[in-house]
Amino acid sequence: MRSILITIARRLDSWTRILNPLKHRLGLTKCFRQLLLPKVATIDRAQILASLDGMYIQRRIEALKMSGCDTPHFFLLCVEGLGDVIAAEPVARALKKMSPHGMVSWVVKAGCEDLIRYNPSVDEVIGVESHWAGYTLCKKRDAESGNIFVNCHFDGWRCSVTGKFLPNPVNPQINVDNSLAITHILGGFSAAAGLPILDETPQFHLSPVAKHPDFGELPYVVFQCHSKDSDKNWSDENFNRLARFIIGKGRPVVEIGTEKVVQSDSPLYHDFTGFQNFQSLGATIKDSSLFIGVDSCFAHVANAFLRPSIILQGQYRQYFDYQPYSGEFARSRLFRIVHPECRGAACKISFEDVARAVEELL
Repeated sequence: MRSILITIARRLDSWTRILNPLKHRLGLTKCFRQLLLPKVATIDRAQILASLDGMYIQRRIEALKMSGCDTPHFFLLCVEGLGDVIAAEPVARALKKMSPHGMVSWVVKAGCEDLIRYNPSVDEVIGVESHWAGYTLCKKRDAESGNIFVNCHFDGWRCSVTGKFLPNPVNPQINVDNSLAITHILGGFSAAAGLPILDETPQFHLSPVAKHPDFGELPYVVFQCHSKDSDKNWSDENFNRLARFIIGKGRPVVEIGTEKVVQSDSPLYHDFTGFQNFQSLGATIKDSSLFIGVDSCFAHVANAFLRPSIILQGQYRQYFDYQPYSGEFARSRLFRIVHPECRGAACKISFEDVARAVEELL
C-alpha cells in the first residue's frame, strides 16, 4: 500500500512540474495552485496521537545498554528549512537527558551550521548538501555498532535537490499532509523520530562574540516582512504603513530578511536586510522590544528568546488555524497570531487588526 501511495505522489509531483510553468505563462491565479495541493481528509487527531510510538528511541537506548554500550552516538537528521531546525532544537536536549553521556551529531544543510553550532547539547554539526545526502549518511551510521539514527523528517519527505522520497517507518501515520492539524512543528518532528511529543520552547545559542550594529538607545521593533513562501506574506503596502505608524510613536524599526520592503528615510529606520550571519540576526532579535513578522524562521528565533511578538499568519497549503510554535509562543500573553477575518492568505489580514496588536504589546 505504501509503495502505491508513493507512486501516486510521484506522478502528482510530475504533473505539478508540468502545470506550474503553464500557470505562470497564462497568468492564472493562486486558485490554480490550490487545486494541486493535497487535501487533508477528516482526521481523528486523538486516534493518531494514541497510535504514535513515543518509546522507539528509548528502546534503542535500552538495547544498546543491554549490549554493554552506555554512550550511544545519536545522528539527528533535521536538515532544513531554517525554521524547522530552530523549532526542533529541543530534540537534542531530550536526547542528552535520556542519555547524558551520549553524543549528538546534528545533520543539517550546509551553510546553516551556525544555527546550532553553539548549542551545548550538540557535540558535532555535520553539513550536507541535501536531505538525501543526510539520510544516506545517517542510515550508514545507524548500521554501525553504538549508533542511533534519530530521523525527524516525515515518512515520504521529498528531497528538494534529488527529488527522492525519504522513508521513515517509525511513525508513518503522522506526515507532511496532516502534522499541523495534529500538533506543532516540534511535536511532529519528535513524533516522527520516535520520541514522545515534545512541547518545549526552543533555544537559540549565541556565540560569545555575537553582536548586532548599534541601533541607538531606544527600544526597537524588528520587522521581517517576507517568507521564502510568498503565500505567507502580508502586503508591502501594509508593512510600510505599519513602519510609519510605529516610527510615529518614536520607536525605531529594524528590518531584517533577504529583501528590503520598508521605504523610509527616517533616522529611526534601520535596514539590516540582505544576507547577514545567523548569529548577528539572533542577537538583533534577542535585544528587540517587539518582533513583527510573517510565519518564518525568525519567528522561531523570537520564540527562543521569549520576545513579545506579532505573527501575521493566514492559510498555509491546506492548513488554516494552525499553530506551528511550541513552548511559550503557544501559551504566552506576549504573543499574538493575527489571522485574516475570513479564512484566506496572510495578505488579507487587515492593517487595523495588526495596529491594534501593536498598541497592546508595544
